[in-house]
Amino acid sequence: LASALAFALANLGKSREGALLLLHSCCGRRPQEMISLVPEQILPPSVLRRRDNRGLIRLHPVEGTKKRRPEVAVLDGNRFPHAVLILEALYATTPPGARLTSITSVTAYTRHLRKAARHLRLDLRPTAHRHRAGWASECRLRGMSVTDICEAGGWSSLSALRSYLDISLTAMTSTILP
Repeated sequence: LASALAFALANLGKSREGALLLLHSCCGRRPQEMISLVPEQILPPSVLRRRDNRGLIRLHPVEGTKKRRPEVAVLDGNRFPHAVLILEALYATTPPGARLTSITSVTAYTRHLRKAARHLRLDLRPTAHRHRAGWASECRLRGMSVTDICEAGGWSSLSALRSYLDISLTAMTSTILP
């Protein structure tokens, strides 16, 4: 779904927002953390890529995040090769101090997603948090431990993560929750 919505956003002249959506769907972080990103928070992707094919983003404690301490998000270039390339492109084309996209709030992000869904004639009302939940469910289906998902996605507890795991994916397997 994220790829289709990102394509629709690009088709609507919002390619940077579509790129951000793809990054968001690959790292599972909170929407507020993603929309507030500036180039200074990103370790130059070319440096990391040469070492281990990963992208690294420093997440500062911004308004709207539940954890009030700096964190790190890692984009795995082996699992999501397009994510590191997108991160490199956004990094290279964003002036210092400017946000990676023009989106300024979670509400505006959701509005963009819904406009993209309408453009594709999808009977959906996506939200900015939907891709965080999808990422968590996909990681669990791939065998990632719930503890590792909590750490990578920035959840403070297993019970907080459980509320994000996609129920429809949970029904496919009995091993989603410990």
